Amino acid sequence: MWALICYAFVLVSEGVTAWIYFEQVFKRKSKLRILLVSFLIGYFALFVISQIEDVLINLLSFFVINCVLLFLNFTCKKWIGFLQIGYLTSVMGGTEILAAVLLSLISHDFGAYRYDLPVMIAFAVLGRLLYFFAMQIGVHITKPTRSIIDGSMVLLLAILPIVSAIIVTTIVYIGMTTKIEPVTGVLMIVSVLALLLVNISVTVVYNHIQKMYNDRLELELIAQKAKMDTENYKILENDLLHFN
Repeated sequence: MWALICYAFVLVSEGVTAWIYFEQVFKRKSKLRILLVSFLIGYFALFVISQIEDVLINLLSFFVINCVLLFLNFTCKKWIGFLQIGYLTSVMGGTEILAAVLLSLISHDFGAYRYDLPVMIAFAVLGRLLYFFAMQIGVHITKPTRSIIDGSMVLLLAILPIVSAIIVTTIVYIGMTTKIEPVTGVLMIVSVLALLLVNISVTVVYNHIQKMYNDRLELELIAQKAKMDTENYKILENDLLHFN
């Protein structure tokens, strides 16, 4: 039961990460309602397929369903879309392996994430934090934008996922090496989920502010061009009058 909840949480996190990535890199062509419904259906299908517990099938399903979601909801050339989803799939699998490596380094009880709920959730959050962080790096490499936020805020955006991953790793270690009370376990779960939520929320707010800035800058450029065209027209009109 708890394992199913954990898998569902993992897929919701992956879906939100993919959505944010697509919104940042591509231009949306479908309505928000269609996008939301398609992501819910797509990632529910991934949840069902994940019960097969076959890594190859899960990776292939992840690739295919995200391709469908991308081409259905966003404007994108086919070959670019396949490359982007390949990158998305590689990062997702790679961060999962990295989280497992970290888990194996901090404890000999590698299977604790299967039966200990706090450790299970913390391990899932660790993998999603690494995945989210890697995809945000990919956004800035794929589609760099001019930042309107000072250096301290940019530094915070870069450091926050790393610090969060360190905290979650510490929580995993405590959960695997110490016998904890049920209340403590619940607090651990709430803490790691809050960390993931904070990371996603901060990024969403930053991207929204950045989009507002870009839209305003585009309007200012249009207004400036219109003003220059008007001035040029007046100069041309005066020249014609003088010529006549």
